[in-house]
Amino acid sequence: RSPNQESYSFLKENGVPVSYDDPKKLTHSKLVIIDRKKTFIGSSNWTYFSLKANHETNVMIDSEPLAEAILYGNLYSNDIVILDENNYFHELIKCIQEAKTFIHVLFYRVDLNPKKKYSPTYQVLQELINAHKKGVKVKVILDQNFGYTPTKEGQKSTVLRKNISAANFLSQAGIEVSFDTVTRSTHAKVIIIDNKLTILGSQNWINAPPSKVDQVSCLIKSPSIAHEFIQYIPKIELATSKHKN
Repeated sequence: RSPNQESYSFLKENGVPVSYDDPKKLTHSKLVIIDRKKTFIGSSNWTYFSLKANHETNVMIDSEPLAEAILYGNLYSNDIVILDENNYFHELIKCIQEAKTFIHVLFYRVDLNPKKKYSPTYQVLQELINAHKKGVKVKVILDQNFGYTPTKEGQKSTVLRKNISAANFLSQAGIEVSFDTVTRSTHAKVIIIDNKLTILGSQNWINAPPSKVDQVSCLIKSPSIAHEFIQYIPKIELATSKHKN
C-alpha cells in the first residue's frame, strides 16, 4: 500500500486532479508552485513529524520568472539555480571548491562507503576535507537517524546512526562534526558557503543513481538568505560533545 494512497483518494474524491509518478522511479522531490509565482522548495514532507516536529529547511521564493522557468524545464533564473538529480552534485562540488572562508553543513543522511572513492558522497566529503586543508572553516551537523521498531508494548525508538562512517571520515581529517540529539529528527539538507551561497532541497548525500530518484534542490546566491540559515543553525540542539572517531 502506497503511503500516499489515502491522500490520493481524498484529493480525487474532492475533484482535485492527481496522479502517481512512474513506479520505476522514486519521487523524493518536495516542490510546490502556486499561481505560477510562489515556489516552495525544501526538505519537508507533508507528514506530522515533518511539519510539526522535525528540524527542516525550506525556502519560499516569490518570483514569477523562477516559477515559469521551473514549469518549462529551465534550471537557471538570475541568482537561483534549480538543482535536480542530474546536476546537484556537480554544482555542489564546484561551490565547495570555490569556498573562501567557511562552509556550514546541516544534513539528515550522508551514506559513505570509504572504498567507493568515485561515488558522489565520497567526492563531496573529500572536497570538504580539501577545503578544510586550505583554511576554510568547515562545520558539520548530522542527524542521528533514529527509527522505530514495533514491540509488544508499542514502538521502540532505535538510534540507527547511518551517518557514523561519514562522521568518522570527516573528523579524522580534523573537521568539526556534531550530531543532533535523539529527541528531534534533523531532516534538513542545507549547505551555507561564505555567507552568500545556500544550497537546500530534497537531496541527501546518498549514492542512488539519478535514473532511480527524482530530486529538487536549489542554489541561491543571496547574502540575506544565507544569513537567515546561519541564524537558524545554532537553534539545533546538539549532543553534549563533538564527535570523535
